[in-house]
Formats: sequence, structure tokens, C-alpha cells
Amino acid sequence: DTALFSGNRKSIRFFHKSIQEYLSAYFIDLKQLDMNTIQKIFAHNMGFYEEFEEVIIYLTNIEPKYFKYIVGK
Repeated sequence: DTALFSGNRKSIRFFHKSIQEYLSAYFIDLKQLDMNTIQKIFAHNMGFYEEFEEVIIYLTNIEPKYFKYIVGK
């Protein structure tokens, strides 16, 4: 009843996009992807894709080494 999810038990989906974004960042950190791989997935030559901005924000909050790398560039 938190409204974080929608659907019935057989087809539950995330109602709030922020949950998906957080879990994406959590998975990246869990798999210990390197910055080159992260950039190949989420970035172009001018920066990060706007659609993935929140994922990157969550990721840099989960793991400071990503923050230092991204902000230092």
C-alpha cells in the first residue's frame, strides 16, 4: 500500500521511476563495473544521457569513487 508498486501479485511493476533508477545504480555498484563500462552505457562524448541522470546521481551517492571520477572530469 505504499504506492511504490502497481499491478497485482502476478504482474507487479514499479510505479515510481526512482525505484528503478536506484536499483540500476545499486546493481552497477554490486557488479563493480568500471568507469569505462559505465560511460559506454550511460554517456556520449558531451556527457551523460539526460535519461540516466538520476541513476548517475544515485550511483555517486552509493559509491564515492564514482563521484570523484565523474566530478573530477
